[in-house]
Amino acid sequence: MSDSSCGRAHESSDNPRYGEAKRRLRYRARMRWDDLFGDLEREWEAAAAAEQQAETAELTRAELAQVALVDRLRGSVGCALRIHTVGGHAAGELARVAGDCVLLQQATTELLVPLAAVTAVEGLADATVPPGLVGAVESRLGFASLLRAVARDRSEVTVQRTSGHAVHGTPTRVGSDFVELALHEPGEVPRPGAVTGVLAVPFAAVSVVRRHR
Repeated sequence: MSDSSCGRAHESSDNPRYGEAKRRLRYRARMRWDDLFGDLEREWEAAAAAEQQAETAELTRAELAQVALVDRLRGSVGCALRIHTVGGHAAGELARVAGDCVLLQQATTELLVPLAAVTAVEGLADATVPPGLVGAVESRLGFASLLRAVARDRSEVTVQRTSGHAVHGTPTRVGSDFVELALHEPGEVPRPGAVTGVLAVPFAAVSVVRRHR
């Protein structure tokens, strides 16, 4: 009986239909393995892409953490901004950005805004200019040096203070942390008889300095 069984098994293996069935099984097995490898490759690619996106997002967050407001402002030169300050606000086209202040321009007025008084800014562009791209002269300019230029020109200004009160006069002295004004009415020359007083205002108490061109 065992011989006849072996004979039948040998005969069935030589059967063309049996060989075709084996080839189909091998093909199906290969297709299943191919599908499995394909699925795994797609999963790994998706995981790698997600990891790369996470690394990029983390790098972006790390880079953004180094960005200062002055860098964002430098990227917005030429834009119309509305700057909210302690004690007031200023609006105009952003013309210049110094290390600790910005210059806005209106039709007939220039507004110098110390960054220390800024509480919010509207209208910023998407661009950012890092410190490495700022010129040496621009990076050294500051609120005090710009006020000294105003004092040399004998320009009359209106100083909006953080208390909300404003005073008008001509800067006569600019120290390391204050500006001294000869107070007088708008349009008057600061001469004896026109000057109503002298007022020293700490930089920390200045919200906006307006100068008519």
